[in-house]
Amino acid sequence: MHSVGQPLQNLPISAMKKSKLIFLILFFMIFVGAGAARAQGNIHLGKLEIHPGVNLGYTYSDNINQESDAAKADPAIDKNPKESIIEVTPGVELRFPTTNHMFRLGYNLSIFDFLNRGETDFKNSAMGSLEFNFPVGLILRLSDNFAQRVFPAAQPELQEQSGIVKHWENNAFAEIGYTLTQRWSVSGRYKNQMLRFENLSSYDRDVNSGGVALFMRMMAKVSLFGEAWVGKVGYKESASNGQDATFVQGFLGLGGRISPKTNFTLRAGFEHRGYKDSAYPTTNQPVASLVLEEKPNTHFSCSVYGSRSVNETVYENNSSYISTGGGANVTFLTLRMLAVGADVSYFLLQYEKANLQGDKRTDKILEISPNFKVDITRWLRAQVGYTLSNRSSNVTDYEYKENRIRASLNAVL
Repeated sequence: MHSVGQPLQNLPISAMKKSKLIFLILFFMIFVGAGAARAQGNIHLGKLEIHPGVNLGYTYSDNINQESDAAKADPAIDKNPKESIIEVTPGVELRFPTTNHMFRLGYNLSIFDFLNRGETDFKNSAMGSLEFNFPVGLILRLSDNFAQRVFPAAQPELQEQSGIVKHWENNAFAEIGYTLTQRWSVSGRYKNQMLRFENLSSYDRDVNSGGVALFMRMMAKVSLFGEAWVGKVGYKESASNGQDATFVQGFLGLGGRISPKTNFTLRAGFEHRGYKDSAYPTTNQPVASLVLEEKPNTHFSCSVYGSRSVNETVYENNSSYISTGGGANVTFLTLRMLAVGADVSYFLLQYEKANLQGDKRTDKILEISPNFKVDITRWLRAQVGYTLSNRSSNVTDYEYKENRIRASLNAVL
């Protein structure tokens, strides 16, 4: 049995074929079951809702490792960067709603079959959450999300990485809130993040933080808020734990629904960070984030986001880098079933200290992703998309360009 954090073993060809057959059969079983269940929209056992699903995906990349031109010219580097990947992901989510409370539990098993490499990887993800809303104005939220991943996740702290990065992460969150008056409320929060990498153990770390937030309602659905956080970053490898750090963050923000069709959240503040090793200087940086969502009618929606954040790194003699950028998404519902959309994002990554060659590394990451979605039925969706990823850098070893095509068929009851 594969244990979390240990190298994944390749399956023999016969096992691969059997696994694909099993999950393809499961896929069509869900299709058949969906016809019987779609009158209710899902499966019920009393108040318990059961939402099984499966995703079939195909991905083609012309530079799966996201290597630079210099790396491709190196005789020691694999000269076949092209890869086709078949992904099969069955899963299930359980929901138990009551008048004031909600319980959710979910699990997915992803199988990635790398056709050119002849390798197969299994990845697990699981989530659970509890939300209690008591009549006295007390709110309690608990959640935990675990995921094994093959590629870097979308969060800013992994932007500097590229290609196939096998890792797992766990994010836990707890919040207790209380409504003081009709206008004022307060909450206490705790977050824990664990990151573990299969071949990049110097990045293994835990981040723990606790905070408090105060909200003042300005309009019916718009609130002004302030947040304060204190936390600690702890690296697991002795070669990296000189970068163990404590940090303090403070934010002022405004968020809510400013019209029936517009939601937004704006946060701006600062971060102070001090390190265990005096070789890494104390930093004070402005940080901010913005999310704006607009849906003027049933045929069009768009969103804009941006952020400036401080992120961990062990790149040469640096302890952190600043990520600044943002993106936008637009979606047009052209027909009753067909949606056409596009995503674009641009981020600037800046490292504070010069590397061994005397350069302060600066990366610019651009991604453009048009996509098409077809809702075949209420429970079945097909999607085709293309992504252009381009990272330019003043350190040429970190430059890359990748074209990726993805098609998927997703069924969820």
